[in-house]
Amino acid sequence: MASPRPTFELYLWPAGDCDCLLLKTPGGRWGLIDCGLSSLNPKLREQERVWAMVEDLKTFLAQQNITRLAFVQLSHPELDHAKGMYQVLKEMEFEVFCTVSGALNRNSLTKLKELVEDRVAEGRTRFLGATRGLSFWQEPEHQFELVALGPGQRDLTAFVVSLQRKLYGPNGGAMPVADPVKQVGPIIEETELHTAKPSETLKPSYNRLSIITLALFGEARILLGADALTFSWCDLAKSPNFSVSASANQSDLRAQVIKLPHHGATDGLPLELAPVFLQEKAEALVSSSGHGFASPSAEVLDGFTARGYPVYCTGRSAWCPELAVGRACTGLNQVIVASDGRVTIDSEKQGRMTHPGKCR
Repeated sequence: MASPRPTFELYLWPAGDCDCLLLKTPGGRWGLIDCGLSSLNPKLREQERVWAMVEDLKTFLAQQNITRLAFVQLSHPELDHAKGMYQVLKEMEFEVFCTVSGALNRNSLTKLKELVEDRVAEGRTRFLGATRGLSFWQEPEHQFELVALGPGQRDLTAFVVSLQRKLYGPNGGAMPVADPVKQVGPIIEETELHTAKPSETLKPSYNRLSIITLALFGEARILLGADALTFSWCDLAKSPNFSVSASANQSDLRAQVIKLPHHGATDGLPLELAPVFLQEKAEALVSSSGHGFASPSAEVLDGFTARGYPVYCTGRSAWCPELAVGRACTGLNQVIVASDGRVTIDSEKQGRMTHPGKCR
């Protein structure tokens, strides 16, 4: 009997208004992109009982006998993508940690930063600072690769300049930004020192640091959009560097599956750019729906549906009015992608924590 052909698997956890993606490569290695899951709290569990918690992810990892991750990526330093990461990684080996250099300088991420730095110093982990075009995991024998398509230089410069203006006034934006990659960390540190809890006028737009990740597997392409803003998508769409290899062109890289930017309601992937990045009838994934602050609105999701892109939601936002949107929750989404681009989505996988009937 022939051995089953390798597949790429993506587990999209029902994390409420947070993101948590668990990946299984064709080579059988596991990786984590973001972990915004909360720690178990009985009161919180009762209030948001349809959502998964850190303990649910750890239980799943134990059931799969996963004690070592090949790679970990923090797409950007917002707590809805990072707050559960330390709790998971402190008990786990991980070979590669990838994020934007300086992104861990936030006070709220001190424990995670110290853990990563200790592992790097011990030679147990390799740190990779994400920039556009960085290939942070490869399995050549399976034609599999994970590539960071952002943030680009313009994203990083805009992030630094916006904080300079908030810290030093309108003229602060005129300060030179010679190397934005090296200035992200210091400007975050300075912002954190300015006040422990930045006001709305000072609050950095960490979404500008979002790493858009492209998974290439044979003929399959999967786009993971983190919280990338419209600015980033527009810049990427016209960039001659959109190709990640000399022989590829833009149409070759259109995806069969996209994880939509988590907030997405007012400043995510513009609907008119969907054909630039997506193949016809591509599958669209979102971590929750109906919340204009933190996840795609009904208008955005209906727009994707009308354009022929089926939308799968792990659940409705915990903050929605009871009758808002009314899309069914699908729970823990397991996305299985073959090297020829065929996609299977299984929302009934064992370990699922949501209850669809509660969100209709």
